[in-house]
Amino acid sequence: MKLQVARRITGGFLLAVVISAAAGILIYRRAMEFRDNRQALQHSHQTLQALQDVAGEMEGAESATRVYVLTGEASYLQPYESAVSDYRATLQALQSLIADSPAQRDRMENLQRHVETGVGILQHLVETRRTQGMAAVLMQLDPEANRRELDAISGTISAMRGEENRVLEQRQRKYDASVRRTSEIFAAGVVIQCLLLLLVCTVFLRDATFRAQASQELESTNARLAAILGTTGDGIYQLDEAGRVLYLNRAGEHLLGYNLDEIRGKKMHDLIHSRTPAGELRPAENCRFLVAMRNGEPYTSAEDWYRRKDGSFLTIQCTSVPLRTEGVVSGAVFSFHDITEQKKAEAILRDSEAKLRGALEREKNVARIDFLTGVLNRRGFYEMAGTESQRSRRYKRPLSLVYVDIDNFKGVNDSLGHESGDELLTHVAAAIQGAVRGTDVVGRLGGDEFSVLLPETDHENGMVVVEKVRRQLRESMRKRNWPVTFSVGVTSFRTAPESVDEMIREADRVMYSVKLKGKDAVAAQAVG
Repeated sequence: MKLQVARRITGGFLLAVVISAAAGILIYRRAMEFRDNRQALQHSHQTLQALQDVAGEMEGAESATRVYVLTGEASYLQPYESAVSDYRATLQALQSLIADSPAQRDRMENLQRHVETGVGILQHLVETRRTQGMAAVLMQLDPEANRRELDAISGTISAMRGEENRVLEQRQRKYDASVRRTSEIFAAGVVIQCLLLLLVCTVFLRDATFRAQASQELESTNARLAAILGTTGDGIYQLDEAGRVLYLNRAGEHLLGYNLDEIRGKKMHDLIHSRTPAGELRPAENCRFLVAMRNGEPYTSAEDWYRRKDGSFLTIQCTSVPLRTEGVVSGAVFSFHDITEQKKAEAILRDSEAKLRGALEREKNVARIDFLTGVLNRRGFYEMAGTESQRSRRYKRPLSLVYVDIDNFKGVNDSLGHESGDELLTHVAAAIQGAVRGTDVVGRLGGDEFSVLLPETDHENGMVVVEKVRRQLRESMRKRNWPVTFSVGVTSFRTAPESVDEMIREADRVMYSVKLKGKDAVAAQAVG
């Protein structure tokens, strides 16, 4: 009889060792998978941050260059100088991050080319402003070239960010899956250990002679399982059916700030889960984890909070698995993972993306404004004219276009200097803007040529607006003794043509007829 009992005890111990070893190997593999997925997730966040750094440096450099060109103050060049000295290192860091992605490498080559070109343009502008002054910059400045490069950089970064966000979503799914699998394995390990303990105890009670040997084997098994559970970075704890603490691993002690000895037998909910960070009370009878445990159901929370011993809070993901003894719920095992830093990083990323979108929108608006006069530049005016032309055709409403050219502007530049010429252009734009209606669109088409778009305006009403503009211009020039006059061409369309260029050419042709007849007058025509 004793031999049979001894064989049963030996068989039970061997089974425990085999199962513990198998569980240890499986847990180790899951831990390695979890680590790899977390590193891949961090790699994607680093890549997105590097893309943001490239965009930020180029935007800062372009803004600093623009301010320096306008003011000549070298103190505004710090962002530009920082970007020029650091952008290659930033690009190199980004290149190393995307080295394993063929699609991103192709985009990276395109990004490097445009960044090099963009930096070259900015350096040329700064050097020209520093050595030759504002006039040389205006003569050589090609705003569209720089804007094309910035748009190309922005578009490439947007494509790279989209690709990386797609990869990030895949990695996040893998990471979440590995968290779930790891939590389930840890919980299953605890369940298996409890079942093994029950098996060993049952065999041990058959013969008191072998109790000491069974106890030693049980302690050895517990030590191995505790060592396995101690290798994970996730916190694991076990509660009895009343919610009291039975077990807390080393990672859990580190995350919560409690030692197992000081909380064993205490109700875990009251210690760590009874309040939210906002101070809201959560009664134990309403706790989702405890309700699920009492119902014998597993439960997973993607985001929750645990209060640490020092009163601070952890943002966690948690999974619970109920334990049953002879069909009755005897407690539960909980596995939780600290996602506080992850949530902070996500919040920072969302805030950075919002700021970037705002900055891009502001830059988009700036690209359509003439930096000298403050009215629309040629690009902005063409866009507005295209929109109003389309509306005119859709609703069959009239539209008028006014073309204003400054007579003797070259003489002002030659005799008084380019700075005086710039001042004259500024006053002309202000006078036109002050004379037109709020729905009218004023733009500087280049040099000394301005245009005014008059939506919903026929020939007769257009001439009323033009006369008001001329009076305002004459009064402004008289106050400042500017020796200039204005040749004005007006073309009114019963229905606007599809081509904005055609509209402007017609108004320009009418204006030029004034030039040929002696300047300082208005010519008008009605089309359609």
